Amino acid sequence: MKNEKNKKLINQSDEEAIDNFKKLIMNIHLLQDEEEGCPWHKSQTHETLIPYLLEESNEFISALTIKNKKNMAEELGDILLQIMLHSEISYKQNEFELKDVINLLNKKIISRHPYIFKKKKKISIEEAHKIWEDQKRFERGKNNKDQEIN
Repeated sequence: MKNEKNKKLINQSDEEAIDNFKKLIMNIHLLQDEEEGCPWHKSQTHETLIPYLLEESNEFISALTIKNKKNMAEELGDILLQIMLHSEISYKQNEFELKDVINLLNKKIISRHPYIFKKKKKISIEEAHKIWEDQKRFERGKNNKDQEIN
């Protein structure tokens, strides 16, 4: 039953996005390929990419400010590229993978919206914000305790 409802939430545009995301993953792997990849991309580190992440974020903010929808979409793509590159670098360094980034984001979305994913309940914007902040504090406290143990 739950799976059927989830299928209804995904439309044709989403299916196309999923197909394109698979192509994006392959393209990032090709850019970073040891033998045939781009020398510039292969030389990048998390640190060397920081200026580009900041630049692309600022360019998105500028596009948003002037309400340039086409440019907003392009700049979000550039931010996504940064996420993909950082994930690929971490994968090559055996730190984490793109799937970890996605899984952690999904867990965060679910844990910070219990009124949607656990107990269906209509709430106010103020309540939603409070739940988000409370859950964020709880998760940070839990992570700090986990780090103390290790």
